[in-house]
Amino acid sequence: MGTVGVTRVAPLGAVLLCGVLLAAVLLAGVGCPGGAELKPDSKVDMGDTGVVFADVSWLGDSAAPDVAGDSAPTCATTCGGCCTALGSCEPGSTDNACGKGGSDCADCTLVSGRCENQYCLGCKASCTGKPCGAGDGCGGSCAAGSGCCTPSCTGKVCGAGDGCGGSCAAGSGCCTPSCSGKTCGASDGCGGSCAAGSGCCTPSCSGKLCGAGNGCGGSCTAGSGCCTPSCGNKTCGQGNGCGGTCNAGSGCCQPSCSGKLCGQGNGCGGTCNAGSGCCTPSCSGKACGQGDGCGGTCSSGSCPTNEICQSNTCVCKNAAYHRVGGVCIPSCGALLNDKGLTDQGAGCCNTPCAGSTGGGPGSTWDCSYCCENPPGCL
Repeated sequence: MGTVGVTRVAPLGAVLLCGVLLAAVLLAGVGCPGGAELKPDSKVDMGDTGVVFADVSWLGDSAAPDVAGDSAPTCATTCGGCCTALGSCEPGSTDNACGKGGSDCADCTLVSGRCENQYCLGCKASCTGKPCGAGDGCGGSCAAGSGCCTPSCTGKVCGAGDGCGGSCAAGSGCCTPSCSGKTCGASDGCGGSCAAGSGCCTPSCSGKLCGAGNGCGGSCTAGSGCCTPSCGNKTCGQGNGCGGTCNAGSGCCQPSCSGKLCGQGNGCGGTCNAGSGCCTPSCSGKACGQGDGCGGTCSSGSCPTNEICQSNTCVCKNAAYHRVGGVCIPSCGALLNDKGLTDQGAGCCNTPCAGSTGGGPGSTWDCSYCCENPPGCL
């Protein structure tokens, strides 16, 4: 029988051992179950026999292919006949090694059949539940329509079922999701989304300021759980709403009190208070018109008798007083009124008063003598 690939001669010990195994197989499996009569064109289901077809083609002048290397071609891909259990290629035209196209060798004699055109006559092909392309048990291969299953992986995610009891693997037309380096929630390249645990990155923005890094190469934006500082209409130094402080340049208002009087506006809707850089005027113990310590003049300071502080200047306290020689003196009527004496409009005398209390020369600006009336003048 012919072989494919590099051959090697089996040692004598191996030949004897395999001869014993062959005899055991033939003793256990010869015959057709039930003793049913076979017609020339009938086929028998090899599964009914429960027999494993043993390959003895390496006996005598046969040899097996060299499979020492992982890259050696397989019998199924190179053989035009059939392949034995040991992987050697047979012509596939004998009754005990029948088959073609690299299919498993079938022993037609086990079902009282014969090999014709590399196919066992009297054998019933079995393909149900097998993947299309697998051996049909009679030396042929299961093809579409024979009951075999054609795996379907196109459009599926690798690892999903192939429809034939197996799983879709890379190279079968399935799609391998790719999430490494992507943000969770992004497309996985297979029509799905990258979820936690797929190698994607989950952005983290809680407790961070918007604009800060999200831990996945991006930035935290509004709505991601980050905080947006708010300083508009606030005074610099107040809280920004995110655990920080409003500083100059953040939109806050910087109070200005330097050079202002305490109590004046600070420019931010507030009032300048002591300690803010404002100045508190001080006039205590100062005379009217003196400086208040803040660039102004005291308008409530002290003045001489009969004078009041007005417009930062000491003036006579009313129109009944006139300044004479730098001193404010009253009229006669004002003097009598100040002393609680009677004034009937005739208190002014050119002579001393007639035993009554009044004022002498210089005590009033309008009389030589100011006398109570009555008794009037001497």
